[in-house]
Amino acid sequence: MPLILLVVFPIYSIGMWCFVLWLLSRIGGWKKIAERYRATGRPEGERYRWRSMQIRPFMNYNGALEVILSRQGVYLVPFAMFRIGHEPLLIPWSCVGPLEEKSVLFFKGYMLPIEAAGKSLRLYLPDAAKEWLEANR
Repeated sequence: MPLILLVVFPIYSIGMWCFVLWLLSRIGGWKKIAERYRATGRPEGERYRWRSMQIRPFMNYNGALEVILSRQGVYLVPFAMFRIGHEPLLIPWSCVGPLEEKSVLFFKGYMLPIEAAGKSLRLYLPDAAKEWLEANR
């Protein structure tokens, strides 16, 4: 019996992880956004890793995203272990609102509001992103 558990438990755990990620992409709205703004390639631009984003009202990607600010728009992709059901997105600048300064304790950063496919997103970027946006957007 313990040998079976050593084989079955990891397979079950991986299967559940994949199912939960797939389900969250649909419930949270990523899938709906991807139907319209799926990226066909990785753009050139300013890359920021370990970024956070909210898909309102309740879905959070805390430190789980790679973001590329490019001339074409905002490219979003979760890290590999969170990618099941989450295709890379390229959201055009026409869907992006003005940059807002956000400070929490000693952290100074910025929030970029995005309205895409009927969903309201809040992307959190570091201080350095302001310079790129002012020069290139």
